[in-house]
Amino acid sequence: MFAFISVYAIMYSNYFYGNWSEGQAENFTDDHKVRHFKEQLFTGYDVAEFENLFEKKEIEHITTTGVDGLIEPLEHRVDFSVSDKDFESISKWYLSVCEKRELLGNTNHLLYICKKA
Repeated sequence: MFAFISVYAIMYSNYFYGNWSEGQAENFTDDHKVRHFKEQLFTGYDVAEFENLFEKKEIEHITTTGVDGLIEPLEHRVDFSVSDKDFESISKWYLSVCEKRELLGNTNHLLYICKKA
């Protein structure tokens, strides 16, 4: 398993609070390509970009899955709360959708799961 962070979720989680332009300049080029810097503690990836890092490796891709969905940006809200009942319901639902391609960029943390070929 290889863990990585979605560059788009970095934007949602960290830059919706009055500093969007700063995040955009830090994480994207002027033509909206993902920017990576060796000196960054974390660098975000586009999901397909990360998966392509394994293209020429002798592995079998099993799945790419989201880990936390939209919880991280939502938990910053002062009105955010989840009852125990809803937490159980959300957890079951998220496990059923965590591998959907159309949702992967929205989760902060992802896992690329593979095995040796």
